[in-house]
Amino acid sequence: ENRLMLKSIIVYGFVILSVKILYKRDDLMKFKSISTKIAVWFCILMLIICAGLGICANLSSKHALKTSIDQDLVELAQANSKIISEKVETQLNALKVLSNNLGIEGAHMSDDEKMEILENEALRSGHKSIMVVDMNGIATHTTGDVVDIHDRDYFKKAIAGESVVTDPIISKTDGSIVVVFAVPIKEGNTVTGVLVARRDGNELSNYTNEMQYNGREVFMINSEGTTVANNDQKRVQEMFNIFEEYEKNPKIVGIFNLQKKMAEGESGVGEYTFNGEEKYMGYH
Repeated sequence: ENRLMLKSIIVYGFVILSVKILYKRDDLMKFKSISTKIAVWFCILMLIICAGLGICANLSSKHALKTSIDQDLVELAQANSKIISEKVETQLNALKVLSNNLGIEGAHMSDDEKMEILENEALRSGHKSIMVVDMNGIATHTTGDVVDIHDRDYFKKAIAGESVVTDPIISKTDGSIVVVFAVPIKEGNTVTGVLVARRDGNELSNYTNEMQYNGREVFMINSEGTTVANNDQKRVQEMFNIFEEYEKNPKIVGIFNLQKKMAEGESGVGEYTFNGEEKYMGYH
């Protein structure tokens, strides 16, 4: 943008300089015919007007191009957000079907039979494990582990009848980073437990990585400013938080301001420098 404006100023300055030189050279201005003098001045005037119009056109096209790019970036961020939401919904719907089957047929099945079905589904769907959770929050894994999750927010919401997907969290079972999908198990309209699928902590990063090409990066943060999806898996595993990082390193004010707007649910565009690289981003 600055280079384009500089070129326009140089061109305009060159035209003015040319006019001044032409005006000072007596041998070029001593035309015998008045009509010739008028024609020369008319040409000079037209040259100045054309140069001015050219500068205006450059500035106008630059503004139109920037507006178009900004709009495209925001729309792309919105489209990516919709795709990720649909992928999450697909996982939840599959878990709901499994939950409904357990609710309808579970009364006629032994615990071993239930676990065998869940083990097969975990293997087919790529889950780390599936858990059946009772009303008290005691979860039995397909791996055989038993753990108390009564204090987990996703359990509280699912036992209240909601379908839930979490940000990457630390597993109580093995201390790994996982993303949890949870749905209620119902018999009729009564919630009798919760069905939980644990997936790798980079599940959301796998979604965003599919959207990256030609140097474009896609990442996600939550409302608290914590990275939940990034092509740098270390950021997800360490639960990198932009607000905490800004307190330690105020030099990242550019990306901090943009991610603050992201965390507040805004849409827009902006430029920033991070790790010595200048970048331009759209967010939604």
